[in-house]
Formats: sequence, C-alpha cells, structure tokens
Amino acid sequence: MRALSLFKAVMDSLHVFIRDRRGVTSIEYAVIALIIVLAIVGGITRIGGEVAAPLNQIASEL
Repeated sequence: MRALSLFKAVMDSLHVFIRDRRGVTSIEYAVIALIIVLAIVGGITRIGGEVAAPLNQIASEL
C-alpha cells in the first residue's frame, strides 16, 4: 500500500511539473543562445584553419 501511495505522489508531482509553463521562455532563450554560440564557434574554427596556413608561411619567411 505504501509503494502505491509513493507512486501516486511521484506521478502527481510529475504531472504538476509538466503542466508548469513558467520557465518555458527562459529555456527557449537558452536554446537560441546555445545555437548562436555553436554557430560562432564553428565559424571561428573553420576560419582559423584557413587563416593559420598563410600566417605560418609568413612567420617562416621572417
């Protein structure tokens, strides 16, 4: 009997958590920020590889 009441309490808490919409906007903004950061890091990584070769050539000639 006790396990059944514990299960019901957990399910009720989960149901309340799922229906709560207060943090949805902040989570959406966090996901958008994460996508922007990943795009910036990816772009810098790609550009860094293309810029490194000419800079290394200039450095070796000096």
